[in-house]
Amino acid sequence: MTLEVSTSARQRLLGIWKRIRDGSSVERAEKVEERLLLRANELLAEPLKGPPEPHLAELNEGHRFLLLGRYKIIYRIIGEVIHITDFFDTKQHPSRMRG
Repeated sequence: MTLEVSTSARQRLLGIWKRIRDGSSVERAEKVEERLLLRANELLAEPLKGPPEPHLAELNEGHRFLLLGRYKIIYRIIGEVIHITDFFDTKQHPSRMRG
């Protein structure tokens, strides 16, 4: 299996990084970014590790999620590819989640 991060997920991760940098420090922002990416890479060993994402169930595309602190890593599996579709801050309303 391979892991792909969508452009919109990369943009969301950058937004998270900027918010942490502005509120704390570059070092903390880099640490959170690194931890999110390491958590996402865990899917290569166990793709079905995360439970189904209830807020995207209506899309009927099999979205799942992994948690890391207050962040959800939203993904779906298509064939042999794990597609990361969002890095979602759970302090936001679920309607902002990207599938």
